[in-house]
Amino acid sequence: MTVHINRKDRGLDFKRIEKIIEIFRDKNNKLIRSLERDKNKVAKEYQEEAYGKFGLSESFEAINAIKEKIKALRSQIDDLEDQMKPHKDRIRDYTQGSESRWGSYDEVREGSPIYEYIHEKAGDQQEKKSALIRLDNEIEEKLWLAKDIEEAIAIYEGFCQVANSIMAGELKNDS
Repeated sequence: MTVHINRKDRGLDFKRIEKIIEIFRDKNNKLIRSLERDKNKVAKEYQEEAYGKFGLSESFEAINAIKEKIKALRSQIDDLEDQMKPHKDRIRDYTQGSESRWGSYDEVREGSPIYEYIHEKAGDQQEKKSALIRLDNEIEEKLWLAKDIEEAIAIYEGFCQVANSIMAGELKNDS
């Protein structure tokens, strides 16, 4: 048994069909892009004509004039910000140490001259706070050991007097 192959077939093979379709698509896509360009060009012309018809041309001119003013103002703002820079740098010299100079120019950081000044002036407040904490610990212990309510009241009244003296700066609790 032998097989006979008939080569008189007139059909196209798969590769040729693919190539023809590719050529067709390329040609058609070029035509579509050409139509889009033409449509956009015509639409642009009609758009400007429509703006005039509906009285919008004046508004566009006003917008353009305002944009120019904004551009000039931005330039002025940039100039003013440049003028602020040396002042900000000077403030930063006093609010931040020489190593950590990031963030806001007026943020006070540890180690800066202003930080040291503030803590020197506020040192008294820290001493008062520490004295009140020590007093609190003492009084709490005494209250736990109170025999009756009268003794607790007396301890509390004594606490109030000492606390007021500490706050007034008259007495520092060193015990």
